[in-house]
Amino acid sequence: MVKSTLLLIFTLLLISFPVLSQNKELFDALSKKYPNSSMVGISSQKNIELNVVDGKIMITEKNKEETILLKDDAISYEKYPIYSNSFVKTKNIQAKTLVLKGNNYKAITNENIELQKDNSSSSFFDDQKKHIVHFDNLEKGAIRSISFERTYDEPHFFGDEFLCDYYPNELREITVKCSKNIELAVKFFNDSNYIDKLIISEDSKYKYYKIKLENTREYKNFRGSPGIKWYLPHVVFYIKSY
Repeated sequence: MVKSTLLLIFTLLLISFPVLSQNKELFDALSKKYPNSSMVGISSQKNIELNVVDGKIMITEKNKEETILLKDDAISYEKYPIYSNSFVKTKNIQAKTLVLKGNNYKAITNENIELQKDNSSSSFFDDQKKHIVHFDNLEKGAIRSISFERTYDEPHFFGDEFLCDYYPNELREITVKCSKNIELAVKFFNDSNYIDKLIISEDSKYKYYKIKLENTREYKNFRGSPGIKWYLPHVVFYIKSY
């Protein structure tokens, strides 16, 4: 009964998009559902489109993500990195912090976005950069809302998608819209149960691949592993021909 009530509250609040229409009931419901989590994903949506233009594959990607802070350690999530390089370009970054005022949320636009060179040991390219989005005014109960777009100049860098995160997620959706001029293949790794979540449909011009996941748990790190792809569930979309 409790689970049904929480699901009903979440569904009713999520229907009224954008998040400005949500109120304290969402925070209360998720705090009860995830008592040990500092942050929970409300929704994560990724829409990718593949076309052939003048004999070249064009790939565009639109991302939208909302996360809510449930604990007082909210300040530790103040920075949000978005990575790019000469083959993968990022644009149209829009970010807001939504802060509880009484029973409703007030939106604060975040325009403090830094572009830095990525000098981490995991960076493969000399020209890899990262946009650091600073979410101001984070506090317990606040919501991070971000959207951005990517374009892929080199198709080999497209297609790897993790199916979980370091925090639990209420809703995660990945949709790929692929021109029928392109032969696309899909392969799942580290958890065969996710295969059943893939729905494929088509119309006269495009083939659609959609993965919808609800209530995914946070992942746990394994010390000594060569990389998270060795154990985390993920899906790979790859181009076979065009």
